[in-house]
Amino acid sequence: MVNKINLILPELAFDPVKEFQLLDLKSKFNVLGEWAFIRLDNSIKQHLVRTNPKISQEIFTGFDTEYLPIDFGKNELLTCQLSICGLLKLFVPITKDFTFEGVSTLSSDVYLKSPPKFEEKSIFEIKKYFNNEIKEIRELKFGNHDQFMKSITNNVIKNSNELLVEHCVRVDNGYIFQLNRTPIKNIFIVPAPGEVLEINFDTLVKIINTSVNIEETSSELEEFLFDNCNDTLPLEENVVISMDP
Repeated sequence: MVNKINLILPELAFDPVKEFQLLDLKSKFNVLGEWAFIRLDNSIKQHLVRTNPKISQEIFTGFDTEYLPIDFGKNELLTCQLSICGLLKLFVPITKDFTFEGVSTLSSDVYLKSPPKFEEKSIFEIKKYFNNEIKEIRELKFGNHDQFMKSITNNVIKNSNELLVEHCVRVDNGYIFQLNRTPIKNIFIVPAPGEVLEINFDTLVKIINTSVNIEETSSELEEFLFDNCNDTLPLEENVVISMDP
């Protein structure tokens, strides 16, 4: 006698109808979110935008020349001297508290506005309400992005000696770090024997850009930020440490 075994298969987890309905709901929700966002006041919009850290390279050049007068209005270039150095600037955005501000639609400049003519206690409660709502919306939209930015700031400050941080400034919407200034490189340009020295602007730019190499340092900084900054730090460890400029 053969025993008959009935196999009960579980229902498939993937339901194409439900998946389509979910995607349609997400799409409509995103459209609704964009519709609501563009109708917000500019002073609130600026708090609901995600900004990432930025690494910028700056090169400083001192330029001098020496000429020999040949004739009226005509000189011969004898030498050209360049002094070149470079550095990196790291900007880490940090969220700021809501206040009554205006934002220019043309220049994006932010300026203070007079608060409503309410009692001081009421003004405090209004600001508190907006800050709580902004924080909740940012957490829903961007997850732990804001905490990650604080983690990056803390790690740069704690490792300032290793990163050669020379200067730190707390600005309204974040921190600016100036780091890894290269030694000054002096270049003296003279003509070859029997030739007249001629230098155009493109040649000068090429000499300047090739004399300071901070591309590798920029890549190392990016690697440090993502290797050493923990985006899962608890809130109490994510308080930004102040650093004297």
